[in-house]
Amino acid sequence: MPRLQDRRKGAVPGMPLAEPEHGEFDPSFSLRLRRPRIGIHDRRAAHLPEMPLWASPHRCRIQPSRLLCRLPRLRPLGIRTGSARLVRRLQYVPPAGRADRGPGQALPIGAKRYSGRPRRTLGSHGRRRYRFRSPRSGIEEPRRARVRLLRRRAHTVAGAAGGRKPRADGPVPRRPRRQHGQQSPSRPEDRFAVAQPRPLSRPGCASGNRNLSHRVAARRRRDARIRRSAALHRQTSPHRGDRQRIEQHRLRKSASLTLHMYTYTVYQSVLQFLQNTLNLYAGMSLGQLFLAFWPFLLIAIPRYILSEIVILVLSLRREPPAKAAFVARMQNHPPLVSVLLPGYNEAKTLETTVVALREQSYPNLEIIVVSDGSTDGMGEIGRKFARLGWVRYFEHRIRGGKSSAANFALNAARGDYIVICDADSTFDTDSVWYLMAEFYRPNVTAVAGNLRVRNFATNLLTRCQAMQYLMSIGVGRRVTAWFGMLFIVSGAFGAFRREALLSVGGWDTGPGEDADLTTKSRVIGGQVAFAPKAMCMTDAPDKWYAYFRQQMRWNRSTVRFRLRRYRWMLYPMHRPFVWTNVLGMLDVVVFQIIFAAIFPFYLIWLYDAYPNLFWYIVASIMLLYVVVNYIHFAIAVAFSERKRMDLRLAIYIPLYGLFMGWWLRTVRLLAYADEWLFQSSYKEPYVPSYVQEQSRDINPW
Repeated sequence: MPRLQDRRKGAVPGMPLAEPEHGEFDPSFSLRLRRPRIGIHDRRAAHLPEMPLWASPHRCRIQPSRLLCRLPRLRPLGIRTGSARLVRRLQYVPPAGRADRGPGQALPIGAKRYSGRPRRTLGSHGRRRYRFRSPRSGIEEPRRARVRLLRRRAHTVAGAAGGRKPRADGPVPRRPRRQHGQQSPSRPEDRFAVAQPRPLSRPGCASGNRNLSHRVAARRRRDARIRRSAALHRQTSPHRGDRQRIEQHRLRKSASLTLHMYTYTVYQSVLQFLQNTLNLYAGMSLGQLFLAFWPFLLIAIPRYILSEIVILVLSLRREPPAKAAFVARMQNHPPLVSVLLPGYNEAKTLETTVVALREQSYPNLEIIVVSDGSTDGMGEIGRKFARLGWVRYFEHRIRGGKSSAANFALNAARGDYIVICDADSTFDTDSVWYLMAEFYRPNVTAVAGNLRVRNFATNLLTRCQAMQYLMSIGVGRRVTAWFGMLFIVSGAFGAFRREALLSVGGWDTGPGEDADLTTKSRVIGGQVAFAPKAMCMTDAPDKWYAYFRQQMRWNRSTVRFRLRRYRWMLYPMHRPFVWTNVLGMLDVVVFQIIFAAIFPFYLIWLYDAYPNLFWYIVASIMLLYVVVNYIHFAIAVAFSERKRMDLRLAIYIPLYGLFMGWWLRTVRLLAYADEWLFQSSYKEPYVPSYVQEQSRDINPW
């Protein structure tokens, strides 16, 4: 077979040349030689004439055909190449002092027939290694011989600018640096290849001293890069017509560059804004600074900083021995606990809730399901569970509201403790146990469970509500319960003593029946505890209008009960007068109602007093709230039961200040004004109108 002759110094010997498949071979096709790199299985090196390529390809255990793509222009040269730009050839190097055998000898010196069985050898580290050699080869090389693996790199580049071929008498052009996303040449005549052996070793380092395992690992990494490059070439090859993918990649790179420039611009703007703000505040007196920042000083510091101090103190406390003794008695003789599940059109979630209650570790439970005039098939699911003996099912043919259904279930309950739940909630396995453990104090009449948002990953609204539940319920209710000022047991998950519920007459007509029942239990002398480990997962509204309606309903009930029905709790001459009740009422009235009403007037005054500093002051207050919210969030996550889930909300803390400080405060202000002027809570469709009228006639409170 003819050989490729190259007049350059150091041409590669033994490179076969086949007849071209697509026309005559171009003699200007050049080869540039580099120092070769050897893949070694034997540490003894020798440089003697090469063995034919077919003799022992199994020796180095490589499969170039699986790693490389084919290019039609390079196939006539007998070179395997592709987008990975790598060509591998094997050279057989006999031991030193031995010459190649003539054509009459079939085997090299020292070779023997191989039976096809595995052969046990010792590696470079002395460990046993089993190597299988294919019996098709028919020969086995001598132990002293070695195989040299030459790696040649075939570069596929374009010609001169404009797509012209390189001149035959000119120098070999350098490979141009291709921009990210640029297409490779599409015509075969615009391609040429340069096959180059890689160096045997690094300068100053003998190849025989390199660790064999390191070389094998490096070879595997190179093979992985080859496969990735080949896959990228197949995806972006112009022969496949995938130009749209290349254009999309270019657009993504352009977009990322634009985002980087935008981020840098914002960073510089923030730094300039902070510098200007500090310079302006340096010229103001302490009185002016207090008037400008009083919402932060009077709201954030008492409600957040004080809460964090209390949480840190609570973390150092040990559980009282009386609680452990009470839990031990309950484990020996668990009292009956009745779980009430009133619901309206809860067919989609009732089964999940019942199964979650059946999986509770508390051994003595009864589940009472009441369908309050449902029309979506909730009754069929309830009757199915009743036939299985899982629940006790009751049905109202006419809708009366949640309070009516809960009172009906209370009359049917037989347990000493009552747990109220929503029919769309799920619970941790030990949640009921944690609720019951808080009744170790005889004066505790109600225990509030901890609530979390189950669908927090739906959109931005649910994430903001998840942060609100984490910090307001998980931390806020823990602090207010420690001070004895907790005035709310959520209807989604809470527990009561049966005699306390019967003494106050059960649930009153809503909305806001949860806060109403908790307030009545405090009026009769009871205390309200909080069980942070009694976890309940519930679905939050994922639509802004649905969330707006929910907050309007809840905040109307705040005015209805705090400023109308139970305002007498603030009067010292009225009995019973309890300081913890007064502090709890003032906490809601001052921080939620009064400050929300003053906030619009504060903005008007601030703009009138400091027109040039208005936006600087507002932005500074928001920045301070972001810092405080991050501290509050970190403490809440430290005491959370679901740290991994909560940490995913950390990037939304800057938006949480806007959500709570502007959106929710505006909604609260609208609800307070609507309830104070129009008493809209008595006209809510949440409770039927005929039930509202009858409850107003007979309500003793």
